[in-house]
Amino acid sequence: MKILQVGNFNLIKPRSGEEVLLDYMSKKFLEYGFEVHNILFVPAPEVKIANYNKNNINYWLFYRPKPFVYMSLHEPISEVYDEISTLLMLEFLKRAKFDSFDVVIWHSAMPLSLIELLRNYTSRLYLFAHSLYYINPFWFDISVKKIQTNVFQCFSYDNISVDNYLEDLHIQTNNQFRQINGYLKKQLQTRIEYGQYILNEIADYVFAFMDYASAMYFDYNISAKKLRKIALCAIEEPIDFDFVKQKYQQKPNKFVIGCLGNWQYLKGQHILVKSINEINLNDVVCQLYGSTDLNINYKNLLAELINPSLIQIKDVYDISDIKSICNNLHIHALPMPTKHQTALTIIETLYSGVTQILTEPQYLIQELNLLKQYKENNVNQLNSDIAVIHELYLHNLLDKLDTLLYNFEFIRPLLFKCGDYITLKNSILFAYDNFETLFDYWQKQIEIYSVFYNKDSFDTFVRRYILQ
Repeated sequence: MKILQVGNFNLIKPRSGEEVLLDYMSKKFLEYGFEVHNILFVPAPEVKIANYNKNNINYWLFYRPKPFVYMSLHEPISEVYDEISTLLMLEFLKRAKFDSFDVVIWHSAMPLSLIELLRNYTSRLYLFAHSLYYINPFWFDISVKKIQTNVFQCFSYDNISVDNYLEDLHIQTNNQFRQINGYLKKQLQTRIEYGQYILNEIADYVFAFMDYASAMYFDYNISAKKLRKIALCAIEEPIDFDFVKQKYQQKPNKFVIGCLGNWQYLKGQHILVKSINEINLNDVVCQLYGSTDLNINYKNLLAELINPSLIQIKDVYDISDIKSICNNLHIHALPMPTKHQTALTIIETLYSGVTQILTEPQYLIQELNLLKQYKENNVNQLNSDIAVIHELYLHNLLDKLDTLLYNFEFIRPLLFKCGDYITLKNSILFAYDNFETLFDYWQKQIEIYSVFYNKDSFDTFVRRYILQ
């Protein structure tokens, strides 16, 4: 079986969530005896294709002057079509001498028309949504307007419109393109509609991480039949419940809060740091894990906020380190200042035995309210959109609903308002003051996440979608 993956990748050492997952999936596919090919876009002064084999995985490197073509802010349509990328893809298909691939898996933010091109070379085309790039203009992920308005607090995605996208673009570019606003508006509308077309018509399935699936369904009208909410992470060992229970039996001398994630605005480390500074207790320590160099401006912002006596910088970690890191953490908090909670480290640390402090999950609340309506109105169809996205039968969800609602109310003290370091501080202090109950909170979180955030094993994914 021939598998083709397209994505961003660091050949020396995977760093981002996308890179780690692509590397992990490549190695696992190899264990099944599949023939694995990966296309990677690489920045270089000249345009060319290179091919080499590393550990029996075929890497096709697409060299081009700009690795991320969607950075052309004045041409939103470049997120749909880019001539250089298209020529590279056509040359690859010619040189590879493949009539088809059994499965094509698309990971990355590249020109969307390449997805439609590859549709002609496979019977199964799967998109992995590591962001909302398929339907969101790229520049809106790091919204300058929201940063300015909220002082690095909460990026709200509630007001989704072309006009809002353009207003933010003009702020970012200091009104450089305002004189062509009408032209940009038409391009942007085409770009968004084409993204919806790719998701609803071209892809066989869209595997969206955690809340990205809910956002696509509720906010962007993507068909539930195409969406699958998934958390395909590399933590496959069974949970050691006895170890976790023992960890939370007696309050330690040091209460350790961990935050696993590369330093970026969208991970929200600044919110956690401000909370820890407010708490300012000698027996509460915060450990920040992850690359510090992805955004120098953000690194400088954190450097100004961090009190070294309260916060320890642990730098980069590997996926194989997560278990040992989590053994020494009492709480994990990754306060992403967004409506959607999508970081795999939340799943990885939760299933490694660490109680989570979480942003109020707006999409989960929407889904629970929808299920309540189904139950109150005696809806009895075998499947609903919510059940389809989660690959569950509706009646199974409704049978669990009372328990799910109880568990959600139970964990509310460990939920904080999006982007609000004061309510985050209150949740941390609650965990600190109620340490002996944190095992109970962890169990309730596991029960909720096992339903709504689908931690799937790789073997389950392969059985359902590759070997079908």
